[in-house]
Amino acid sequence: MLLEVLKVWFVFSFSLAFWTVLSLMITPRGERRIKRMIGLFVAILAVPAVNAYVQSVSDTPVFWLMTLSQNLTWAYGPLMLLLIKQAMIKPVFYREYIYHFLPFILANGVKQFILPGSNAFLFVALCLFVQIFIYLYLAFRLVLQNRSRLNELYRNHKNSTYYWLIFLVLGLLVVTFFDLSIFAMYLSGMMPSYLLLSSIACIIGIYICCVALFSLYQPQLFTKRVPELDEDEAPENGGLGSQNSEGPQLRNVELSPDLATELGENLDRLVIAQDLHLEEDMSLPKLAALLGISRSQLSELLNVHRDTSFYDFMNSLRHNEAIRLLHAGGDALSVSDIAYRSGFNNRSSFYRVFKSKTGQTPGEYRRANVA
Repeated sequence: MLLEVLKVWFVFSFSLAFWTVLSLMITPRGERRIKRMIGLFVAILAVPAVNAYVQSVSDTPVFWLMTLSQNLTWAYGPLMLLLIKQAMIKPVFYREYIYHFLPFILANGVKQFILPGSNAFLFVALCLFVQIFIYLYLAFRLVLQNRSRLNELYRNHKNSTYYWLIFLVLGLLVVTFFDLSIFAMYLSGMMPSYLLLSSIACIIGIYICCVALFSLYQPQLFTKRVPELDEDEAPENGGLGSQNSEGPQLRNVELSPDLATELGENLDRLVIAQDLHLEEDMSLPKLAALLGISRSQLSELLNVHRDTSFYDFMNSLRHNEAIRLLHAGGDALSVSDIAYRSGFNNRSSFYRVFKSKTGQTPGEYRRANVA
């Protein structure tokens, strides 16, 4: 009776995974690259459920499926880095990233030549532990370097695809330590029931499927819907969406017209070379340092020669990026995703700046201008 219940459990687990991957592939919602990556993640975690079901109904296990199921841990580190980089909107070069999965490919290729309990098996197990902890270190360092952006994502963009990537990373951490504990138990001679381990793996897989679906459909489960704001609402004080100017009013003009033109060209090149709109801690002194000029010179360049303030300049960059994403993404990207990817610290400031510059909300603009 217990075995029959477990069979149903295994079928439900990999069926949900199949439906999740299918939903990710066929729906027009969401960014295609992220959907492919999440689909790969879901498919990988469905392998133990498929293998467990095959072993429960057949006396002869499928060797390649069993081997793949036992070597998934090699893929968790690269997947973790991919998820974190996507959540932080960091560039990902997939062709170069294939090399990160070489240990996973090699482990599946040499598994048939390694006997459990042999010195070679112990060596491979040691390499696995080293590989996992290296990727954990790289992931932890990446999170520390971008902790302010991660905090902004968690607090102010809870209805975006990127918010749910955080929970995928947490799920991947759980399954990684779960697998490492199983390896440690096996090496110490204490091996729990395979069906029990497979059942726990199915629970983790179902959790991942649910988070993947939340990232796709972005339900209003844990957040209150942010209304579209009116033009006459007061802007926030400070933050990325603020319209206030920074720094004292200029008293003297320091820059000649030729120097102002040169600095303006340098500023334009800097905007193209670096994603300044994504710098949540960008400030007037920091931007001045990037240009190699003083704060007062940058203030003059913006206020006098470009007739704008620092915050208006930054908001214009973010607004331009939002316009680009609206046209490039069509209906695929949600307003929450565009607000986050444009560098705004929340949807409220995004709506406010967008409507002040276009006279329309993002939704109205999309309906009127995006095919």
